[in-house]
Amino acid sequence: MPKLNLAIISILLLFAITSCEKTNVEPGTENNTDTTKVAPKGWTQLQNYPGTALRWTFGFSAGNKGYVVGGQYEGSSGSVANVFQYDASADNWSQLNNYPGKGMGLMAGFSINGKTYLGTGFNYSTNLLNNDFWEYNPSNDTWTEKGNFPGGNRQGSISFSIGDYGYLIGSLSRTKQDVWKYAPTMDEWTQMTDYPGTGIAEMIGISVNGKAYVGGGTSADDVVSDFWEYDPALDKWTKKADIIEPLYNPVSFTKGNKIYVVGGIGQNLKFRKDVLVYDTATDAWTKAEDFKGQERSAAVGFVIDNTAYFGLGASSKIAGGATYPVALKDFWKFTP
Repeated sequence: MPKLNLAIISILLLFAITSCEKTNVEPGTENNTDTTKVAPKGWTQLQNYPGTALRWTFGFSAGNKGYVVGGQYEGSSGSVANVFQYDASADNWSQLNNYPGKGMGLMAGFSINGKTYLGTGFNYSTNLLNNDFWEYNPSNDTWTEKGNFPGGNRQGSISFSIGDYGYLIGSLSRTKQDVWKYAPTMDEWTQMTDYPGTGIAEMIGISVNGKAYVGGGTSADDVVSDFWEYDPALDKWTKKADIIEPLYNPVSFTKGNKIYVVGGIGQNLKFRKDVLVYDTATDAWTKAEDFKGQERSAAVGFVIDNTAYFGLGASSKIAGGATYPVALKDFWKFTP
């Protein structure tokens, strides 16, 4: 089984990207016709995250803002409860009220109807797993405690939302890939059909057009590549084409019918900078342009105004002939 001193939460966020950004241009002087300039595709570096370099954070978007919650900093067993908001229009960060939950890294959560639900996770200061769960309202920057997650204390679970429900799957501390559905209107959890894949934690997990796609991750013995579709209406799993390569701990987002998978850790526990693309319509994997920064896992991501944002996380450095983990704070945007 991969050593988990470098195992990092798969920050799995649902990014709904439907179109490229466009800027209207005044009619040209030569032929007096309207032209449209499409925003450049690919990766662009932005202002760094202003806090301590972190890994194992949680990220989400609400309206036209992005949020980064908690995490572990390099060179210490400590963790932070900080919440920073990112304003893409100004490429600027501001600090908000701290996250009150017990787990400050490897948390799971999802956004439903304008609010975000977040919990479980590991606290690096107390060395304890947790099962508390919280609701965040971005309109007034407030946290409200909800009922504890009934599946027990855990870390490294994957999570996503479909419609009015959130879903939480697996954990680093478990060998059973249990699936739980959360109804925020009732603050109620329901156990569903177990995930049949070989990964138990740190998988890809994201929803597209009312279905979820889950795969990769760490198993009891290895890094794996099997990939599955979940239909919540039938509570049914269907095997899909394997991922191009085994991996865990990536960031994922969607554009139309396609899923983009960025970074993570691959075979031989090597950090990745590849971008893989899965087409849900054709059940096929391809590769896109690599991430332009340092290869990494444990990164954070969210979408604002049809553009994906990605950064922080963990990578490695070589010093004195030895390789060490390192936390990062650079931040980027990506237009597929």
